[in-house]
Amino acid sequence: MLAVGRPGRLAFVRSIGVGTESFADALVRPLRARAAETAPVSLDRESVRSVLRQVGIPSPDALIPGHPELTGASLLPVLHPVIQRLALEIKQSVRFGVEDADTGTRVLAGDAYVAAASYAPVFAIAGSLMAVIQLATYVDVARARHVLGLVAWAGAAVLAALIYWVAPHTIAGAIWTTIIVLGVVALAGILSMRERSSAT
Repeated sequence: MLAVGRPGRLAFVRSIGVGTESFADALVRPLRARAAETAPVSLDRESVRSVLRQVGIPSPDALIPGHPELTGASLLPVLHPVIQRLALEIKQSVRFGVEDADTGTRVLAGDAYVAAASYAPVFAIAGSLMAVIQLATYVDVARARHVLGLVAWAGAAVLAALIYWVAPHTIAGAIWTTIIVLGVVALAGILSMRERSSAT
């Protein structure tokens, strides 16, 4: 989730397709050990998530907790394409979604990323609800219906209005408002799929 704003006002919120799992997918590949004669190191997904929680995007000489055979230089080559994708998403979002040139954007990495880790669970919930809505929308389209699409657009309009006029202009206010609206739309999608399944 990318949030852009100024003191006292949240100007722009957008879900970005590059997240923690994108970095995890990259890091499960074989990683070059710090010693040239050592074989490449492979980490399981749980170890990768632990590394991301502890160090985020490391500096080249950073030591990786629990993996003395690795340094930041071992991780950066496989993380580089994901970081490029994230940078492009942020650049395009700011270019087309923010009108004021003086509005600041902050990217969290390294220690600052770790400090923001408390938000990760709620962003994961939002992403899961979006996945449910996407699946239900595909089912709706396959059945030649457009009801859920209208519900989703209505939800988007309600969300924009709530964030602009009602919700606190903070990251927490924006994400919890988003989760509530996404939950309602996702529930409508689940009921729509179950209703048609029961009918058949």
